[in-house]
This record gives sequence, structure tokens and C-alpha cells, in this order.
Amino acid sequence: MQADVFVEYLEKWAITFLKKDYGRQTDLTEIWNTTMEQMKCCGFNNYTDFSDSYFYQTYNKYPSPCCPDNKDCQESEIDESKQGCLNEFQVFLNKNGKIVGGVVLGIGALELAAMIASMFLYCQIGTSS
Repeated sequence: MQADVFVEYLEKWAITFLKKDYGRQTDLTEIWNTTMEQMKCCGFNNYTDFSDSYFYQTYNKYPSPCCPDNKDCQESEIDESKQGCLNEFQVFLNKNGKIVGGVVLGIGALELAAMIASMFLYCQIGTSS
């Protein structure tokens, strides 16, 4: 149930960004383009996330990752077999979830150890003067 709440929040944020700021904020647009190209997906749910968006209204086309051969295209040229990035991300996590979880736990343990060491050093500074 908590995962559903997270997905709903993520979807709301992603759709809002794709509609209002995709093509406007260069850095986030590049991140979305890279994500869509690497995962071979289009939009958050599918290409319709770009319908009535700033990008579509400004350039009168869909982003290149939504089309075959990554070319700019109109709606008639869209590769409808490409799923949304949410679906592709879920497939990725199903295949690699244990590895991702292990890396996250390892980084968390490293951060905890660094925090303990810094607190120990901080306490030692106060007692040595």
C-alpha cells in the first residue's frame, strides 16, 4: 500500500514536470531524455504524457526517444510499442532489485560508520583541551 502512495506521488510529480517544464528546464529535460533512451521508454506512463505539454505546443512534435530511431516525430510516427518509463523501471527493479537493495544497504552502513566516527572524534576534541 505504501508503494502505491509513492507511485502516485511520483506519477503526479513526473506528469506535472513533463507537461509544464519538459523542454523548458534543460538539466531535467536531459535527464529525462537519457532515462528514456537508456530504458527504451517514452514518458512516465506512455507518449500521451506529452500531449498538451509545453514541449508539444512549442515544437509541435514529440520527444525523439518516443519514436523509432530516436528521431523527432509527429503522433503518427510514434513507436507505440514503447512502454512508459514507470513500467520499464518496475521491470528493471524486478530483475535487479536485490543488487539495488544491497548497494543501498552498503551505502547506508558506510554513512552510519562515518557518522559514528565523526561523533567519536567530536567527543575527543572536547575532552583533550
